[in-house]
Amino acid sequence: MLVAKNGIIADIIGGIQKKLNLDERTAQLVRIYEVHSGRVYKELSEDLSITGVNEFVSLYAERMPDEEINATDSDRAIYCFHFDKEPTKPHGVPFKFILKPGEPLKDTRERLGKRTGLKGKLLEKIKFAIVSRSTYSKPRYLEDGDVIMDLLQDDDDMLGLDHMNKMRNFWNKADSIFIR
Repeated sequence: MLVAKNGIIADIIGGIQKKLNLDERTAQLVRIYEVHSGRVYKELSEDLSITGVNEFVSLYAERMPDEEINATDSDRAIYCFHFDKEPTKPHGVPFKFILKPGEPLKDTRERLGKRTGLKGKLLEKIKFAIVSRSTYSKPRYLEDGDVIMDLLQDDDDMLGLDHMNKMRNFWNKADSIFIR
């Protein structure tokens, strides 16, 4: 999508609305966020100038899920990202997720499965961890009975989904040389 350099983030949302034929109400629920190194860096306000967006980041747009729209004051939003064994090896699309007070990881896992579309054995293989935003932080892995909201220590804590990157198998195949 091409947007004028002197445009604003709302222009991107307008372009998405036209391209996807979204109605006005749905377009109002679209948010844009900046992603760097596989993690959400920040959500962008609609009045932010396009020139204020760093050229080395990726922009993602998503419709806010109903769970987030209907969140209560006691709920808490957290950014989630996928990684493979180490938080410095992110993959996939990061997202924002609502945590419920007193909800054990077992129940949160089910809601995350609905949110991400992962189910069955794929969802069971994922290890969940609390990861600090700092680059070299060590993940704190969670057990099924843990209440994530109670274990968060900082507003910058994120929820990491530790699982194998299925796409990594394809990365080198296009450029590889096979000799028989």
